Amino acid sequence: MKDQFQRTIDYARISITDRCNLYCTYCRPDHEEMLSHGEILRYEEILRVCKILTTLGIDKFKITGGEPLVRKGCSDFIRELKKTDGVNKVTLTTNAILLSKDLVKLAEAGVDGINISLDFMDQEKYKKITGFDGYKQVISVINKAVNIGLNIKINVVLTERTTMEDIQKFIDYMKDHKICIRFIEQMPLGNKKTTIALTRNEIRKNLKDQGIRFHKTEQRMGNGPAVYETMEGYKGMIGWIEALHGKFCDTCNRIRLTSIGGIKPCLYYEEAGNLRDLLRKAETSDEEIKQVLKEIIYKKPQAHHFEEMPSNSKMYTIGG
Repeated sequence: MKDQFQRTIDYARISITDRCNLYCTYCRPDHEEMLSHGEILRYEEILRVCKILTTLGIDKFKITGGEPLVRKGCSDFIRELKKTDGVNKVTLTTNAILLSKDLVKLAEAGVDGINISLDFMDQEKYKKITGFDGYKQVISVINKAVNIGLNIKINVVLTERTTMEDIQKFIDYMKDHKICIRFIEQMPLGNKKTTIALTRNEIRKNLKDQGIRFHKTEQRMGNGPAVYETMEGYKGMIGWIEALHGKFCDTCNRIRLTSIGGIKPCLYYEEAGNLRDLLRKAETSDEEIKQVLKEIIYKKPQAHHFEEMPSNSKMYTIGG
């Protein structure tokens, strides 16, 4: 369906848990309380919402968290969602710490793509930013996933610690690997302020000075706002997501369902409504839920404004 600004909304990010097994410094608050299991939507409740969303024209779904693979049954849930009438694509965003044990099941479930968060191709820097010494197992499962033919994208958040040496490691990896690596501008959310980091223009200039030639591609590599380029002589593709300097609100096509049933028509605003109580009332019909969703989607804000974000706001998954 279309919102009040005539944008077609056809993509939903579905958070299935608030929990994560990493503690990335830019992503999670300093002091956080975990939700109880009773507060989190059951899989059958999430599937019900997704089925209703398909009747509103939303046919693409991104499964997120927290870290979605910490929730038992994630692969089975994706299999069920893929079988749902009206669903076109189902993708997953993960930090890949637990991906190895679920990789085959996800492939068999028909997952259309996996976005892997990896900010540094360096063991010590990875450990410092995530709080966990897991770099080797992440890069190992990335290679395995690429080798079995899964559609893999790597999400790299540009932080104040990111250097051109770090960028170069990803560029070198793309030389011989058919993979998409997306560089993501860090957003000043919650207690995190804007930091000085490498920009798209600085990175491109450095690479062009090395003789790398870029070609913009109109090929759709996902459902979100990334801008993609190919590089001559490289098997991989580079992507850019800039929420500040390349604001993409005029073409935004997404809403978010939080793990507790909240609906956020903009990723960077508080929820506009919550479905959990409705879902848990036996007398609530699908049509009632549909009407609530229609109203929230229609009133989707025209643009995000980080200066309006409340100080306790959280966003666990960046990119998509």
